[in-house]
Amino acid sequence: MTETLYDQVMSKQFEDFLTQAIVKHRLPRPDVTHQLKLSFLTYLHACGIEYTNYGAFQVENGKAGKAYFADTNFRESWIEEYFAEGYTPHDYVLGRAKELDTDQTFHFALGEWLSSRVREDAPQTAQVLRGAGDAGMRDGFGLIGRKRSAEPGGDKELRWSFGFGGEMGVGAHIERQISELTIASALLIDLLMPEINANLDRILKPLSPRERDVLACFANGLQRDRAAYALKTSVHTIDFHCRNLRKKLRASTMAEAVAKGYRYGQL
Repeated sequence: MTETLYDQVMSKQFEDFLTQAIVKHRLPRPDVTHQLKLSFLTYLHACGIEYTNYGAFQVENGKAGKAYFADTNFRESWIEEYFAEGYTPHDYVLGRAKELDTDQTFHFALGEWLSSRVREDAPQTAQVLRGAGDAGMRDGFGLIGRKRSAEPGGDKELRWSFGFGGEMGVGAHIERQISELTIASALLIDLLMPEINANLDRILKPLSPRERDVLACFANGLQRDRAAYALKTSVHTIDFHCRNLRKKLRASTMAEAVAKGYRYGQL
């Protein structure tokens, strides 16, 4: 009988990551993203995976759009070169992510050794693979998936991609763990959606603690005067914060600012 994912025993590393993700997701919002990423890297290292990089991009009407590079533990010199040389359109994993058809996720072999196979048709992609190999990603696996837009009537699709690897031979080790890695990666993307949405929508200015307090008052249905009373300040000061909130969140009204506050994880 073929073994299914539900027949497998959950690894200790995977169980620890799930526990940490649940606990850290309940931390005060400004701390969540950083702590979740650290927990994920800790999980990967416990699984024997040295390097990773991951991110997400939008697909609208079948075409790739805005992208967000979420995190990596490659050395800084390679990451600087990657962006300085404009390698993103030639990234092998992102290229495969564009191919995602009807499947929710799929995975594939990845590594420096692929450079000779793609060199003739995609020389710049071969260069990216060699650069990643020099930085330590000599062998591994890529993983991609999709997530539908949560916006009402949204026709955008979010696609996410991960690269996992290390020295030669680690690819087979990763493949044996790919079911758990797929679940952990999809969970991480779900938990990072506020950050991903904010960056894809180019909402890059962080809210101050006081601005979050004001936004929370409006989210709880308070009007300007009641918000001023609750925060022990003046209506004039509340109005000042409201103007900044609408500007930072690109909102026309405070109702729209509250909606975006939820979308971007500020509430």
